[in-house]
Amino acid sequence: MKGEELFHITREKHLDHMVKVVPFILCFYSIQCFVILQIGVGGISSSGLSIMGVLLALMVTMLVTYDLKQKAWLEEERICLELFGFRKVIHYKDIQSILINDPGQSFSSLEILMTKGRVTLYFVDDAEKIKKWIEDKKSPMAKAAA
Repeated sequence: MKGEELFHITREKHLDHMVKVVPFILCFYSIQCFVILQIGVGGISSSGLSIMGVLLALMVTMLVTYDLKQKAWLEEERICLELFGFRKVIHYKDIQSILINDPGQSFSSLEILMTKGRVTLYFVDDAEKIKKWIEDKKSPMAKAAA
């Protein structure tokens, strides 16, 4: 049974950052390729640069795919995560603590420590707001359990 979605976790700021940064990365990669080919050591440099180009494209594709396909939303009593049809539900009562990597940034990672394991959400917008929202939802549960 799916509860009512109260808050959707977004990654729009990371996508905006990618749009700004990727052209510079590609420009510097192109300059690097030009320089290496000019002073190159034969066929190995062109095949090595091709492999690096493919890996760079794969990295950018994977980051954008994660930003667009990984869905996360907060409901009244749980957090729901979904990626390529795989779904994970985290109940607030199972959460021990929430850590924010790079607090104060426009996007950062949320590490949710639970009684059994941990889950990390990468490139989350407004991480402090999400942490506070979860803690506010957790506090009435803790008071009711006591």
